[in-house]
Amino acid sequence: MRAYETSVDEQTPRLPVKLDFTPGEPRIARSLLTVWQESVSSVNPVELVDELAQAYETRLPLQNALRPLVPTIAWYQAADAAWQWKDNWPVEELVATIMFTDIAGFTALMETHPVKEVLNSLNDYFALLSQIVQQHRGDVHKFLGDGLMALFICPADAVEAGCEIQRAVTEFNARQAAQGLWHFKTRLAIDTGEVILASIGSPDRRDHTLIGRPVNLAAHLSERATPGTVWISQGTYDRLVDKNGLVSRTTFVARSEEKPTIVYEMACLWGGDGCGFVGPGDPVHLKTSGNVGNVNGEG
Repeated sequence: MRAYETSVDEQTPRLPVKLDFTPGEPRIARSLLTVWQESVSSVNPVELVDELAQAYETRLPLQNALRPLVPTIAWYQAADAAWQWKDNWPVEELVATIMFTDIAGFTALMETHPVKEVLNSLNDYFALLSQIVQQHRGDVHKFLGDGLMALFICPADAVEAGCEIQRAVTEFNARQAAQGLWHFKTRLAIDTGEVILASIGSPDRRDHTLIGRPVNLAAHLSERATPGTVWISQGTYDRLVDKNGLVSRTTFVARSEEKPTIVYEMACLWGGDGCGFVGPGDPVHLKTSGNVGNVNGEG
């Protein structure tokens, strides 16, 4: 919590309270400081607090409505920029792991079934995937039609999340089948490498986006992945210590690549001990090797 003292010296009227704001409320703090500086000599402090409280309650529903529309990272970057009175968000270079999911045959599904019912199922499906991503320290960056894009700092978190997603989707599809509904064949791919996190667009409409080879490659791999498995790139594979569960290794030329791309297909194994992989020995929890901080080697 950030607390703003409301007096600057002994001659300045003192408000009887401290005004606290979380990082999710930058606009309120900014407005408060401006109004206080302009009105401190002429406004009753108690009335000022009441007016600000009413303004906050008026804006809160809008904030709550907007919050689910913005990625978590973007939300806090916007908050930090507002706290510092900056109009531009920072451009960050970092090593990150990108996950893409895609539903095979979704277009045909939409053409042959009631649209509203399919979209209701899709929202339930995305709620399930989002929860798993967050549980594995990831951030859902975008929903792209029937696909999801997520950002992870730790490659092992991303691969375990991918495995858990395929397990959960299997159970989800079983529930759908029990109700006589359709199921979603989920393709999932992951790549790790250097990306740029930035705000781009026009002055009146901007978007928080990720740019870089891992974004393109993960997206293209997800179009080719085998439903029910996790495809990982060489960049992700090299950063994993535990590599049990390799089902196959193949190469093909992705649309975003000039040279053949090496891809590993993982078949997921789950049980009481959590997510692991099919392979020699017992299921294992993944570990990551090497630095997974930003491009400059920090963190």
